[in-house]
Amino acid sequence: PKYGEYIRRIIMFYVDNYDSFENHSTHCGRGKIQADNLGEAWFICAIEKVLRMVSDLDIFDDDDIEYIGEHFFRPEAALIKPQIRSIHNIHVTMISSIAACANILQDKEMLNEAIHGNLGFFDQLYRGVRKDGFWYEISDSYHSLTLNSLLAIAFIAKENGIDVFKDPIFEKMGTVYSRLAYEDGLIPAYNDGWYGHHIYDYDYQFEQLASIYDTQEKKFYSRILNYCYTLK
Repeated sequence: PKYGEYIRRIIMFYVDNYDSFENHSTHCGRGKIQADNLGEAWFICAIEKVLRMVSDLDIFDDDDIEYIGEHFFRPEAALIKPQIRSIHNIHVTMISSIAACANILQDKEMLNEAIHGNLGFFDQLYRGVRKDGFWYEISDSYHSLTLNSLLAIAFIAKENGIDVFKDPIFEKMGTVYSRLAYEDGLIPAYNDGWYGHHIYDYDYQFEQLASIYDTQEKKFYSRILNYCYTLK
């Protein structure tokens, strides 16, 4: 119970005090609780994910969720949406935050736009991912940030009866790391990629992908995870 109380106290603090936070800008865009639009989008996604994870624990009732939606997620969507302007890893994260807002608000139109609309999931995927499955910025760091956000959208879409996992381009994105890595699992720091990344740093993505793509006949991600866990 104490952890449920903690979760409720933290989330309701931000919801109840949302209007007291001042809008501010950096060179990376506008935020309210966080410093910029990227941090704000991550924060929105985190709150939505926690709410989904505890949905069957009776921490929040229907009235609470409606209150949280109207006093946090709706104004956040209004803040973030106008800042989505390009095919870019940060803008994919902002799109994922719009999908998160739509999920809590049960706004099918907003969710459909985040998936199918201009600069939405499929637009980012088709214009931003190369034929080899690598995000166009050619950096494992930006590829992972993009894939994180696309996965977040994909699971929200799945819960709402929309299957984006069957798209072959999206499916190919998870295979990039195994083709980039050296024999010892180290991934080269291309472009703005951060030095020292190892294939096992992405095990959390492989776990999500394995839950969708691995079957009795096909164990691609399970094999990678076995390798990662052995190295760790």
